Amino acid sequence: MGVVVQDAAYTVIVPNVAPLSEPLSRPPVVGYLFDSFTDPTPYRATIAIATDEVFERKIDMVHCHVSQMYEWLPYNAGILDQVPDDDAGRRAMTARNLRTRFGQVADTCREALVRCYGERRGKAVQTAETIMVSPYGRGVGEDDVPRLFPFLPKRRKYLS
Repeated sequence: MGVVVQDAAYTVIVPNVAPLSEPLSRPPVVGYLFDSFTDPTPYRATIAIATDEVFERKIDMVHCHVSQMYEWLPYNAGILDQVPDDDAGRRAMTARNLRTRFGQVADTCREALVRCYGERRGKAVQTAETIMVSPYGRGVGEDDVPRLFPFLPKRRKYLS
């Protein structure tokens, strides 16, 4: 996590840092999405969110970002020549890429999926998003989870 985000998570509760804004009464929850970096610390999913039921919508939304998905990201990856010219081909490419990416998230964070959804459903999830709550903001307790993630199934224990 960037030093600026860490500093901001603290300074938003300090009076007079931003004189035109009231300080928050407590630090915000700071979370970040899955990545495979291990330095300085490996990613450990706090919350896992199954996305199978909304995955086609997710593909459609990402597909709308034409310049990002079909121009500069492929250019940066050196695969611009592999981007299909037609809309259907581009969407199919995006679908394959997203299914691979978020399938790997589901596989890597399977333990968190089982914790959040139970054994049967957690093991069956094909695609997922996960969040790791940063220690630089306010922590998340069991009582916070239903309020912050109302779309998760009602359970008694989400966190390990």
